[in-house]
Amino acid sequence: MFSFLLTFLLLKSTLINSQSLTTRVLDSVLQEHAFAPFLRHRVVTGVVYDANVGPELTGIKVSALRLRSGALSRKGYVGFKEFDIPVGVVVTPYVGRVVLVYQNMGNWSSVYYGLKGYVFLSPVVGLLAYNATFLSPEKSPEKLLELEVRAVEEPMVVKFGGLKVLRNGHMKNKKDAYFNCTLS
Repeated sequence: MFSFLLTFLLLKSTLINSQSLTTRVLDSVLQEHAFAPFLRHRVVTGVVYDANVGPELTGIKVSALRLRSGALSRKGYVGFKEFDIPVGVVVTPYVGRVVLVYQNMGNWSSVYYGLKGYVFLSPVVGLLAYNATFLSPEKSPEKLLELEVRAVEEPMVVKFGGLKVLRNGHMKNKKDAYFNCTLS
């Protein structure tokens, strides 16, 4: 609990003093928020747990979902927020259980992922995977191994709702942006 408070206080002072917070530090803070319900309750596999990120990060949404890796690969998971995860998704290295952490950066998208000269038409969303085989109140979340997620058979689908529309519907210079992901 102390490390969470320290991280939160550091995050709060960093947000107030500058916008240079790295995305990896932000991922770590959001991971702690996402795992908080897992550390307080008996976790039910296949249930989405929405986390509270606090007033300093209002607008960011974080959720976590614990699944068996084999079931994720055989069945996929449709409707994890904006993500539809198809059959055939594998995590590397293989682990028995995985926690998928969903992030929607909301109005913070341009702060952490700003692209000079461009306007975001949707928020930045992310999906991170962690080894959850031994996740328990006794196991500290920062010790969990981050996993690589690969869609082997079909691609993952991201459904962006509420896209911003530009004046006059002008989309001449529209571009897709990918941050820290592997596309095949």
